[in-house]
Amino acid sequence: GNLVVTTSVEGGVVFNESSADVDFRVESNGQTHKLFVNGGEDVVCFGFETPETIGGIESGVQIEGTDYAGGSLSIWRNANDDAGGYLNLGKSRGTAVNSDTIVQDDDDVGIINFIGADGTDRAHPQASIRASADGTQGENDVPGKLRFMTTADGGTTLTERMTIDSSGNFGVNLQAAGDIDNLACIGASNAQGVVVRGSNGGVLQIAGSSNDNA
Repeated sequence: GNLVVTTSVEGGVVFNESSADVDFRVESNGQTHKLFVNGGEDVVCFGFETPETIGGIESGVQIEGTDYAGGSLSIWRNANDDAGGYLNLGKSRGTAVNSDTIVQDDDDVGIINFIGADGTDRAHPQASIRASADGTQGENDVPGKLRFMTTADGGTTLTERMTIDSSGNFGVNLQAAGDIDNLACIGASNAQGVVVRGSNGGVLQIAGSSNDNA
């Protein structure tokens, strides 16, 4: 196809305004594809040209390289205040760009997946950190929870291991939604775990291998 470059009176430049299936490539001193816009896949690549599907998703922006510099992304802030760099992840229930349709309870609003190649593909995460809505959402009322997940040996499915909910309750290896307490560490059976509660008086419960409590 043809690549059309259009300049406007205001000085803006548009590449491929007719939306042809063509690519755009920028070389650096050491890389042939330092910046590559894959027109057919609608993906922007840094350091390579063929987009990858990772964890079941072909991300719209991808970075890949053979060293620390080529395989990393830095966000740095310089300011005489107490704020640092920001990485914002978000979601709405809208179906169009710039929509702000309210999210619902348990909606994931941001996910960080950690994925290592398994010798065949890049399909399954070893671990994940997920921020979710926790309860009814409203204008200027956005309760949330943070979940930490890992994949067990021999499997490919993420399992929730630790949760911090909107009330500040903290749970480890929860077996059911109602298990979470002010501080709870619960094993696979009643013979394992430590529970500390502070609602109606302090309680310290320790369950040993013989199911004896102290």
